[in-house]
Amino acid sequence: MDPLGDIIALLRPSAAIAKPISGRGQWGVRYRLYDAPGFTVVLSGEAWVTLGDREPLRIAEGDFLLLPTTPAFSLCSKPGVSSIPAEPLANAVRHGEQEGEPDFAALGGSFSIESVNAPLLLALLPEHIHISASAGRATRFGRLIELLSEECVANYPGKE
Repeated sequence: MDPLGDIIALLRPSAAIAKPISGRGQWGVRYRLYDAPGFTVVLSGEAWVTLGDREPLRIAEGDFLLLPTTPAFSLCSKPGVSSIPAEPLANAVRHGEQEGEPDFAALGGSFSIESVNAPLLLALLPEHIHISASAGRATRFGRLIELLSEECVANYPGKE
């Protein structure tokens, strides 16, 4: 394993919420600080994530994004689009135009971690971990996530 993998293993993560997220057209949502680590894997298209007042980060098909402490952030179709306040939901989420094929599709959510080690170990992690599809490892992980996403959408036993 690598050092990041070792830290994640010590945190003993378990899934709390995983759901499909999609969007079409111009859209933007803004989430406040959320007290759980969050993640997203982009299945198709692209979107932009802005953490606090930082520069927007482009996430595209095959990318994986981990937010160890999930700070306040915005997710939008492109930089500069106004964002409306949103709350984390356990169900599938569709942003922007509700009809037609989505321009963006992802699997995202949050998970719980072992509370004993969390404060110490989370302090060692950066604010976000972005693994681009071009990094190679994200491709294998992306295939696994596609299968899990199908389980969620079809409400098969693998959803849990």
